[in-house]
Amino acid sequence: MNEILAAVSPDFIAELVTNVLKLVMIIAGGVFTYILVPFAKNTVIPWLKEKHLYDIVKKFVQAAEKMGESGIIDKQTKKQFVIDMLKSKGVNVTPEVEALIESAVEELDEFKFFVDELEDAEE
Repeated sequence: MNEILAAVSPDFIAELVTNVLKLVMIIAGGVFTYILVPFAKNTVIPWLKEKHLYDIVKKFVQAAEKMGESGIIDKQTKKQFVIDMLKSKGVNVTPEVEALIESAVEELDEFKFFVDELEDAEE
């Protein structure tokens, strides 16, 4: 047995290790493609789309609020303005999207309350 090991050259061992590492990388790539890509497609991508939609909803809510304050639109029609803007951008307004609108309004109200508290504290 020692004679066999002594006959193996260092170049052969280096090539063997290189080939084994290549095989491990190929297997890891297959696992990545088979498991992680579908996970990302089913979990991460919808979350990113929802996050992007919420950002758009927030901008429309802020615009409606500003337009309501300046009198360009009636304060009672601000939500309808947001819905109309979303529809014009091709967004299907579902109950979930309406919940996002309400959430954005609540977030804006909380921000305004926080700003008002800071202004009161400075006085």
